[in-house]
Amino acid sequence: MNKRLLLSVWLCILLLSLLPAAARAKMLIKATDQEDASANYSLGLMCFDGKSGPQDFSEAIKWFRKAAELGHATSQFKLGFLYREGQGVPQDYVEAVKWYFMAAEQGNADAQVSLGIMYRKGEGVVQSHTEAIKWFRMAAEQGHPTAQFNLGDLYRKGLGVAQSFAEAVKWYRLAAEQGDADIQFIFGLMCQNGDSVPQDSAEAFKWYLKAANQGNALAQNFIAIKYAEGDGVPQDFVMAHKWYNIAGENGQELAVTRRKFLERLMTAEQIAEAQRLAMEWQPAGTRHLLASAK
Repeated sequence: MNKRLLLSVWLCILLLSLLPAAARAKMLIKATDQEDASANYSLGLMCFDGKSGPQDFSEAIKWFRKAAELGHATSQFKLGFLYREGQGVPQDYVEAVKWYFMAAEQGNADAQVSLGIMYRKGEGVVQSHTEAIKWFRMAAEQGHPTAQFNLGDLYRKGLGVAQSFAEAVKWYRLAAEQGDADIQFIFGLMCQNGDSVPQDSAEAFKWYLKAANQGNALAQNFIAIKYAEGDGVPQDFVMAHKWYNIAGENGQELAVTRRKFLERLMTAEQIAEAQRLAMEWQPAGTRHLLASAK
């Protein structure tokens, strides 16, 4: 595709975004008659996410396939995902691997992670931790946090690679630093328990707090416990009560029980202040990248 045509396609997509859904779909269908991969992908995405009309995975499969057969890497990844999940098409791990591989070969980090997971689990391929390491490393070096986490996990367990706690911690930390709440919580647990890293309650508190502020309920409960016990942070019953409140609202039943016990040690003023802080709390932008590449 020459530069002028590419510019025209992107201009069309921009203009389409301003149109009603029905008109946008009609114009995109017309665009696909020209065998344009980007237009096919855009139409597939509209069907996939349901933001511009009814969600329809079967229809998404059709348009993603058109784009994928034209070499569109993201469409190849999406097609692999739908085959793996069995959405819009019968579940087929072998077919999923086929499309993941095509996208991964083009450098698509999401596909590389997914292919690594397939090799790690032996889904659609013969299980191979060595192959999993290869694909996770490719995506990890592109900065993909789920790949970095998996690479760290394989180094920690010595699967497909010589065991190295130093390498494990390096990749775990890189993943946590990118802001995924689940990974931050897990890294906090590692610091708390001295798992592959020196035991450090203050460091554990730091990572729990990052995850808790993004809405991770387990981390919220752990933060409350730390404040209540003064573990890694100065003891503060008001802050403990606040986080037990928040964790309890997020489904942590144990947090509710602990909060009630803690109230026996608090004044009415302290309880009121903790409740006020809990009501004012708002989660930061939440990221759960581990789930995205399952």
